[in-house]
Amino acid sequence: MAGIEASILDKTMDWLEKELEPANISMDTITSPAGPTTEDPFFRDAFFHPSLIPDSEPCKAILHYHLGNTNLRVWDLIILIPNLAFLLFLFYKLPSTRLKLRATNSELFRSLYSIILTCSLASALRCLLSMMLHLDSIEHDLANKGVWVTTRFLLLTAELSVVAFGCAFGVRENKVSIQRITLVCAAIAFLVCAIQAYLEIFQPFYGFQVKNGFDLYGQGGPAYLAITSSLLVVLYLGLLVTMMCPSHFLPTLLPHSSSLAIYCSVQLALHLLTAAGSAMLAANIHPGLCLTNLTSFASFSLLSPLIFGCFLHNWFAANQPNLLFAYKAQLDDGDEEPSSIINMSRDEDDIVGSHGESLFGRPN
Repeated sequence: MAGIEASILDKTMDWLEKELEPANISMDTITSPAGPTTEDPFFRDAFFHPSLIPDSEPCKAILHYHLGNTNLRVWDLIILIPNLAFLLFLFYKLPSTRLKLRATNSELFRSLYSIILTCSLASALRCLLSMMLHLDSIEHDLANKGVWVTTRFLLLTAELSVVAFGCAFGVRENKVSIQRITLVCAAIAFLVCAIQAYLEIFQPFYGFQVKNGFDLYGQGGPAYLAITSSLLVVLYLGLLVTMMCPSHFLPTLLPHSSSLAIYCSVQLALHLLTAAGSAMLAANIHPGLCLTNLTSFASFSLLSPLIFGCFLHNWFAANQPNLLFAYKAQLDDGDEEPSSIINMSRDEDDIVGSHGESLFGRPN
């Protein structure tokens, strides 16, 4: 009797092993270290996934290729070098800059300089962190996207704040109002970047996946990027059209200013290219990635030089005269000399304030 029970038990065990063996093989295939974990056998096939961009395409390769066996990614270096060069320029000018900022009573100059310095430092720091900590890997995917989104938040806040300063200058030019404007712009940027972070983490764009399973930063995907860029296009286009209209059509806060017009025109062109490139990517037209790469480089590397060149360059380049002008009315023969002379000389604070009025233009 015991022999019969042992025989039945052996047969049962053999049957269970045969039934479970395919499942074990299937699990080994899924968790194999040879490739990314996936249940789709065609996950790298462009026919079944037309949105997938081949890793070897130049505009995608530049985003993930490294220099030899180092952690130096080409894309990080491309963004880092202009930021470092501009930071060196700012530090070289720091002694004279500190004197001018101390001499001015304008909070607008201090705010603009702080924005320029913050943007350059944030973008350069992101590149350095990525290279030192090797963030472009599957293990550090969340950290990589976190620093990208944080940098984007700071840059978008700065971009919107400059536009708001230009529109409100001359009416709300004081420390409290500037802080309120900056907070409102930061709230808008936070909402945009929060949605972007959610899409990057939970719904990354399939076309930005590389062979090792790492997802490149895609600013929320092409559809979301096209929407946000189109909204900014409408904003800048509206400002430019309003500035070109006759003066009685202008809103109270919007000044005439060539510097503000140049800044808005450059941003309009960049966001137009971004919207066009992301729309092409959403339609599975891969060359659109080249346009978004170009505008991303401009956003993360050239925003600070743009603000500096449009609004602060002339002020920092101007030499303050040692002798201030004085005015004395010409006296005709026989006229008595007035008891007091109208002195038109002004101290350095007044000179800086006068330049501040022409920075964004006078309000209408």
